[in-house]
Amino acid sequence: MKKIFTILCAAVIAASAVNAEVLLTEHFAQTTETLATNENAFGDEIAATGWTNISGGGNIFLSASDLTYAGYKTNSDGTRSAELQSGKVKKVAVPLSKSVNSGSVYVAAIVDLQAYASTSATANTRDYLWALVNGTSSVSTAGNHFARLQLQKVGDGKFQFSIAKSTESAAFIPYTDTLELSKYLVVTEYQFVDGEQNDIVRLFVNPTKGDKPKATVECYQSFINPNTSADVGAGTKADAAQLKSLLLNASSTMKLGALIDELKVATTWADLWESGDAPVVETPTMVVEDAINFYEEDLYNNMYIFTVFPGKQYSKELEVLAENLTEDITISHKNSELTLSTSTIDKAGGKFTVTLNPEAAGSHVDTIVYTSGSLSDTTLVAWGVNLQSYSDLASLKAAYANDDEYGFYHFRGEAVITRAYSGFAYIQDETAALRLSNEWNQDTDFASLAVGDKIGGFIGYAGETDGAGVKDFIIGQDVTPLSQGNTVDAQVVTLAELQTNGADYLLEIVTIEDAELDQTAEVFPAATKVSFTQNGKSASIQAINSSADYIGEAIPARANITGFSINQSGTVIVPRAKSDIVSKDTPSAIDHLRVKGKAVKTVRDGQIVILRDGKAFNVLGSEL
Repeated sequence: MKKIFTILCAAVIAASAVNAEVLLTEHFAQTTETLATNENAFGDEIAATGWTNISGGGNIFLSASDLTYAGYKTNSDGTRSAELQSGKVKKVAVPLSKSVNSGSVYVAAIVDLQAYASTSATANTRDYLWALVNGTSSVSTAGNHFARLQLQKVGDGKFQFSIAKSTESAAFIPYTDTLELSKYLVVTEYQFVDGEQNDIVRLFVNPTKGDKPKATVECYQSFINPNTSADVGAGTKADAAQLKSLLLNASSTMKLGALIDELKVATTWADLWESGDAPVVETPTMVVEDAINFYEEDLYNNMYIFTVFPGKQYSKELEVLAENLTEDITISHKNSELTLSTSTIDKAGGKFTVTLNPEAAGSHVDTIVYTSGSLSDTTLVAWGVNLQSYSDLASLKAAYANDDEYGFYHFRGEAVITRAYSGFAYIQDETAALRLSNEWNQDTDFASLAVGDKIGGFIGYAGETDGAGVKDFIIGQDVTPLSQGNTVDAQVVTLAELQTNGADYLLEIVTIEDAELDQTAEVFPAATKVSFTQNGKSASIQAINSSADYIGEAIPARANITGFSINQSGTVIVPRAKSDIVSKDTPSAIDHLRVKGKAVKTVRDGQIVILRDGKAFNVLGSEL
């Protein structure tokens, strides 16, 4: 939301509510000289204040200044406030009226930073003014201090508030905008959430009476920043088991002191505001998202890719919060790749959908403008097309053909599996064929895919070119079939065409008709190529694997041969199965008698029938 500096960390689980109750009200009306003492300035014994010394050699004195803030009141009858001076290091604590371990605990006070702002304060040094404490017996342990209201100087007369769940380092803590040294109404909240390391802390600066507003800053648990891939959350900090005390801290680290007055701890927002306070000014307000990003977050080879893909559609629902508006809200934008579900929102606020249909490469921004009368606000929309996207294999192969830097490419089309095993998968569409490899991600097992499966929508890298001229496309993700049982028709080509334009047919299924085969080996061997010719051009047949069903079958003299062309010279064809080798022989009077598929002897007989592949022929070659 606008002016909300939020570290998003995880979905917020609603905590169970506790009975509403004011746990502490402190006007600092004591007559003691310092906060944690039972003596006055003359050393006379008087009633104890309820505050206890925790550590530090200094004191938190009670000032004669009484702080007020319009719209916030605790009906104080005192004229004093607590001095947290940076040169007087001190921690003091007071128990709450009861322990809390569910719902929310709010701490509110008027904080005046003008009186004790040291000119020697160093920029970007910070420490906290107050914290809720996990148990009265562990007040002195920093890891038991929660919802810590922190203060940091950022320049002359400038500072920032921040909120820490516990003891996070500076990089994990959200800060407010830069503020002037002045007087502020400050509220911190600790919200218990079911689960581990997921409680939430929030900070409200100058809130107004009424419904609880959106926090100025808040911190959930850990998440990955999509722009830097850095962990910027606070999720590794343990949650509070319970909250039993409030701690005030005067520190030398930040060198920025403060007056604090009208301190209150409660379990509901409403209990911070008492009846009879100044009326709330019904100021027109409109709260919108400050900025949104469209991206897909995927992990490839241990690298995060944040991009959107052309040809896909993305949507986000946005909400406009509005109060006291007199006119409906109009919304508009400029970029044609974005569409809005409506151009008008009711003056009471509402939701709408932003849809992105990305096409152009590069980084893009657009601005959604909200207008109601004289009030206006904006949401910045950003997206990036960091990967070129291709709808056919020929375009994809051409794009990465000369890439030796392992660049990313997106295939949004569809292609059919023509062969698959553990490390590789052959795919083909109407334009080309290529081989997928799992070289950089051994967890990707193509053996789960079947011939005829159709796949698409994957990202990969440009691989290296092997000795046969094949440049693999390496993917680092599992692919799920879009459908099964698809076929790829073989292209009929001559050996002359194949060997002249070998790169065009590489890995594609082709058919060479009327090829003349070398029958020296008699049967197809498992590990030796079988040569063949067509119109003076030579090539060879290579078995697809040692268990191919044509191993041991008789080699015909002539056949139509179908299979993969596996090199750019067009000299090797790999049939997939026995059905890819279609004999064109005419049975002769001399043939082989086959028993269980094996040739055992030659039969020459002009009278007796000849058996071939389980069929009977006469001496003229006619089937009986």
